[in-house]
Order: sequence, then C-alpha cells, then structure tokens
Amino acid sequence: MVLSADGSKAAFVSTANGYRTNIWVMDLKTGSSWNLTNTTVTACDPTKMNGYFRPPWSPDGEWVAFSSDRGTDWLGHDFRVGWEHSQELSIYVIRPNGKRTFFYETTRRETWEARETAEVEEAADG
Repeated sequence: MVLSADGSKAAFVSTANGYRTNIWVMDLKTGSSWNLTNTTVTACDPTKMNGYFRPPWSPDGEWVAFSSDRGTDWLGHDFRVGWEHSQELSIYVIRPNGKRTFFYETTRRETWEARETAEVEEAADG
C-alpha cells in the first residue's frame, strides 16, 4: 500500500474481484475504494496476460504510475514451465479518477536486457 503525498488516498495491488492483479485506490477518509485498472477502458482479451503491478504516486498526488503486461502473450522460457520469463511490459500513468492515461511500452527484448547484470572487472590489488 502506497500513500498519496497528502495522505488522503492509498494505492495498492489486489486480486479481489477476479483473481487478477489490479491497482485499487482507497479514499482513507471515507473508506471507499475503486478498481483503477479493471474498467471497460482498460479491459483486454481475457486469454492474454493482464496484470498490474507496483503503484507509486507522483510527488503531487495527481497521478498513479504502474507497470503492466496487459494484452501480451505468455512468452515464458522452458516450454511454458519455470518461473523465469520475459514479457513485454508497459509503464502507465493514470489519474486516480481513471480519466487520463499515458503509457510507454517496453519490448520483450528491452525487458530482458533490463534484468541482465553487467560483468564488472574487479580492480587489481595494488
């Protein structure tokens, strides 16, 4: 759970209401909450990947950002077994009322390369 800058709202990930990860926002004063990502605007083919993750707030509390594999095909390694896979991911920025959304798509190759570790040569002792 991540609090907005003014502490009035919280953004969080939940699998409530459909067994898929979604971003929810809660008004901490009223206790009301709403699903920010499972809407008619964001719906996609239910047979494809459709998870939403890691929701930080913008410093001014006007936007929530998150990553998603929404609408992508499963591209796991080892013939669909094993935990490691590289998916296409997108970064979304959305207003808490769901009215404006921006996104940046990251290709599968860019996602994989972001996870690679570069080899670093150790400095030789004096």
